[in-house]
Formats: sequence, C-alpha cells, structure tokens
Amino acid sequence: MVRPPGKRVNKAVSRIVPPILLGAVIYGSYVVTKQLCINYLFYPSPRYSRSPYLGAGVAILVIYYLLLIIVITTYLRLFYNVVWDPGYLPRGTPCLQDQESTHHSKSNRRKRHKGKGGRKGSTRAEKGDPLEPDLERGLEYDIGGKAFPLDASGLESFYTKDVFVCQPDGRPPYCSSCCQFKTDRTHHCREVERCVRKMDHYCPW
Repeated sequence: MVRPPGKRVNKAVSRIVPPILLGAVIYGSYVVTKQLCINYLFYPSPRYSRSPYLGAGVAILVIYYLLLIIVITTYLRLFYNVVWDPGYLPRGTPCLQDQESTHHSKSNRRKRHKGKGGRKGSTRAEKGDPLEPDLERGLEYDIGGKAFPLDASGLESFYTKDVFVCQPDGRPPYCSSCCQFKTDRTHHCREVERCVRKMDHYCPW
C-alpha cells in the first residue's frame, strides 16, 4: 500500500532525528569537556593571566556526565522499545486477507479504467471505488496468532477483568483496521497503521 506524503515525511524525519540528536550530544560533550573544562578551566591560556580553576572544572564534568548517563540510558531504553518491542497488537487474519484482496482489486480496476479512458477514466474509477468493508461484521472469524478471537472466548478475556474500557453496548473497543479488540490504553496509530499498547502519540523524536 502506498503511503500518503505526510506519513512518508514523518517516517523519514523519525529516521533522521536520532543521528542529529547523537551529533548534538557528541558536539556538546566536546565543547563542555575540551573547550570549557580543559582549555579554559584546567589549562587556561596565558592571555587570561589567572590560575586554573580545577574544582570548578571537576564539578562541571561530574555533573554533566552524570546527567548525560541518565539521558543516554533513557533514550536507549526508548529506542529499544520503539525498534524491538513497540507493543503492537497482532492483526487479525481476516483483516490481512481482506486488505490484500481489496488492494489487488482496486489496482486492477484502476489499470483497466486508465487503459480505456486515460487519466479521466482513472479519476472516475478512484472516486467510484467502494470503501473498505466494515470488518466488524466478521465476528464469526477467529484471529490468528496471539490476537483475541472475535467470539465469546475473545470477549471473555475482557469480561473476566475487574475493570476494562467498553463501548455503550458493553463490548470492548474494536479496531476495524486491525480486526482486533483493543485492550485498555491501546490506540490505532495512523502513521504505522497498527494498534499500539499504551499509545499516546507518534513522535519522530
């Protein structure tokens, strides 16, 4: 599936930002360590006509690198979660099959209309394409993998909890894009087209 321009830009930015942040940290460490502490406080130039400030330099280095360790540890933990453990809910098997068949059928219709009527026919075909079916009606299917099945046993996983978020009809929230019941604090991210646990917002940083 072709990504909209906005999503492609966001994904590109999310790949560019980490190297930029790494470069900023390296440059900042160089300025604090070499230029400020070593060249200015530990071994000042003769033009300053003063004695070295060893205590101030040591204090600055200790505080700076303690804070830097905390920042790097936090960012590496975040990077690990984003890359290796993003918290995606598994997609349902019917959803994957329906999306693939819908995509192929739309592509074939657009090719046929484009061959017959050129650009105008292609535009008409795109406007006339039916919307993706409401996948919530496929409640008789079972979802593969570790997803919650769309039947009584799947609902039981929610009803046995002490507290869970539900819709007005009493059922847990359902994602038609992923064919999956959404656990608490789970939201569908349009940038990655997946339901993500504990999702707040998509941040390229």
